[in-house]
Amino acid sequence: MSFRRSGLRARLRPQGARYGLLFSSIGLFAALLGGGTIGYHLIEDWSYFDGFYMTVITITTIGFGELYPLSRDGRIFTVVLALGGVGTVASILSSAASVIISGEFSRAMRGRHMEHDIRKMEGHTILCGCGRTGQVVLEELQQCKEQVLVIDRSRAVCDELESAQVPHICADATHDVVLEQARVSTAKGLISALPDDADNVFVTLTARGMAPSLLIVARAAQKSSERKLIRAGATRVILPNEVGGRHMAHVMLRPETVRFVDELTGLHNPSVGLSEIHISASSSWVGKTLGELHIRSETGLNILAIRHDNGELAVDPGPVTRFAANDVLIVFGLLEKSHALNREFSANSAG
Repeated sequence: MSFRRSGLRARLRPQGARYGLLFSSIGLFAALLGGGTIGYHLIEDWSYFDGFYMTVITITTIGFGELYPLSRDGRIFTVVLALGGVGTVASILSSAASVIISGEFSRAMRGRHMEHDIRKMEGHTILCGCGRTGQVVLEELQQCKEQVLVIDRSRAVCDELESAQVPHICADATHDVVLEQARVSTAKGLISALPDDADNVFVTLTARGMAPSLLIVARAAQKSSERKLIRAGATRVILPNEVGGRHMAHVMLRPETVRFVDELTGLHNPSVGLSEIHISASSSWVGKTLGELHIRSETGLNILAIRHDNGELAVDPGPVTRFAANDVLIVFGLLEKSHALNREFSANSAG
């Protein structure tokens, strides 16, 4: 799943020798048409239309015959034009067949459709880097029906993304023009999972400058990079080695506790786990109490805590707890239920 050029537009340009030969041949064909038209006009004093017609039937070897008797110079010119035309037409046909058979043409067309779709993206998550860590991130986001745009510079990775029909840009995420093409200004969040810490710092710094309120999660291989990423603007920094090591130790020390937490987070059952519900100002839940809404009986979701707009966290809220705009509910249950509620509240807010 990957992209190698500095931007999506660069990727969508015709690539390789096949395209170069095809366009060169088309250019030569156009030059022959123009040169032949002008040549007959100058040599035989024909009209431009007659000269154009004679040029077309000559270089395409249709051979309908001469419009008017040709002078000696006109015949020599016709011979040269015919020889050049035969070679050019053959080159165009050969190059076009090569491009179509190789799949480059269809790839370019799919790329153009993808570019069009990317231009319309809003509220999406940008994933920079789809290596071993990034692939796990992508799977989790897709499981939660999240709209994801991947940026990666590996051609092999991009080919996999294309086969899976995952929106992506095959480019270097450290280039600000690439983040612009990824519509970072309209994105909900960005995850920088590049293998090099310096690249993650640069992506974080660039993205924060372009989108001051963006949620940015960055990967760090070295503990020393954590502070740099925070200073660059990362909202959260994740150290996979440290997280993995602690998890392994906890499995050894408290196996049942870890198993319970894994089940809560949906590690063993992707359809059930912890999730968030964001209550918009237009939500029908605003101003109502937990007891009035009967959330557990109607949705099967268990509300474990509420993060209020002022940052206060209410754990294990009771039935008299009243919901307010911008509250974030931390719930456990079927993920599809919470996703459906978020979509409903989001749609009401947009409407």
